[in-house]
Amino acid sequence: SFKKKSEADRFASEIEIQLATGTYNDPKSGKITVGEYAFKWIAGRLDLAPSTLALYEGWLRLYILPHFGRIPLNLLKAEHAHNYLIDEQITIYNRKRTMMLLRQIINSAVAENLIPANLLAHVKLPKTQSKPTRFLTHLELKRLSNAVDPFYRPLFLTAGYAGLRQGELFGLHPRNVDLDSGFIRVVEQLCPTTLERRPPKSNSFRTVAIPPSLIEILAEQLDERSTEDLVFPNKNTYNRPEDGFIRKSNFIRRTFQPACEVAGLKGLTFHGLRHTAGSIWLDAGMNIKVIQERLGHKDIQT
Repeated sequence: SFKKKSEADRFASEIEIQLATGTYNDPKSGKITVGEYAFKWIAGRLDLAPSTLALYEGWLRLYILPHFGRIPLNLLKAEHAHNYLIDEQITIYNRKRTMMLLRQIINSAVAENLIPANLLAHVKLPKTQSKPTRFLTHLELKRLSNAVDPFYRPLFLTAGYAGLRQGELFGLHPRNVDLDSGFIRVVEQLCPTTLERRPPKSNSFRTVAIPPSLIEILAEQLDERSTEDLVFPNKNTYNRPEDGFIRKSNFIRRTFQPACEVAGLKGLTFHGLRHTAGSIWLDAGMNIKVIQERLGHKDIQT
């Protein structure tokens, strides 16, 4: 209601303009809670890879919903974000990444005209210190490969000298290893959540030269340890054929981390073997553009 008819007329004109231009926001639409809208948002993200979807669902369940889930969209304020970002019970990394995800969700609500603006858009995010890149020398890589179960030694050496991503190695099919020509064709990767083969990351379809030192090792791998579908199977595959794929979390916990401790390389990540390949190529004088193509990086600065 309005005290004056002129005020009511002006309000009505504003609403008509908003309706005509598609900028009208129904006050009732913003009453949906952040949690309700977040579930709707995640269900509609059919463009996400299964691993990314699983990551987002975990962040929603563990962080966003407990802190923001019951707040109506139209009552969500920057103050709520500030209180969340100073919660030291959550790591700085998780606070920053989950807030970035929440911003995406609220931006979608704005795009759907459920609320007029994203009040979290300009909230300052905490700074995170990036860890220094870890990579190995030839001798360290040899020490690591000698510390691992011999069944997985070719996998470690291929990671350290060919630079494939973990999913690309775990999903590598024998038909894509051409020892006669000396190339590995990277055309798929293993999804860690669904254990299904999927296309690799964008710009990652590529052909990688096999270093001469790996030819004999991979030949033995294909003859003695590979299966019809996998160059690098799970060691248990001979006892339980259904377990052919290597499961990422089990492999890191049971195989990779213990080998790093034995080799005195505690703190190394499996992705560090990919960095190792890049550094070895660079040290050998390989052109930086060729390194970019071998690693499947979109940006040469990476």
